[in-house]
Amino acid sequence: FFCLPINSPSDLDCFVSTERGEGQIVFVYTMDNGNHRMSSSQNTVQFIKEGNGTKLIFTEQGVYFDGIEAAKGREIGTRDVLDSLGSELDRKD
Repeated sequence: FFCLPINSPSDLDCFVSTERGEGQIVFVYTMDNGNHRMSSSQNTVQFIKEGNGTKLIFTEQGVYFDGIEAAKGREIGTRDVLDSLGSELDRKD
C-alpha cells in the first residue's frame, strides 16, 4: 500500500492511493483544480491468465463533479491509454 501526491504541469493536483492483491491492483484518486474538486475514483485493474497471454480488465467507479461531459472525457482518455498500452505490448521488435 502506498500513497502518492502527484503534481501535474497545470494547476491540476491528484492524490493516488494503491493496493495490490492477487492478480489485481486497486487504486483510488481524487483530482482537484485549485480548491475545486473535479472527481474522485476507485479503479481496479485485474490480470487474468488466458492461453499464452493475459487479459486485462479495467474497472473505474467514479464521481465526476463537473458533470456527464467530464465523465465521458475521462472514459475516452482511459480508452486511449489502454489502447496505446495494448499496441505497445503487441509490438514485435
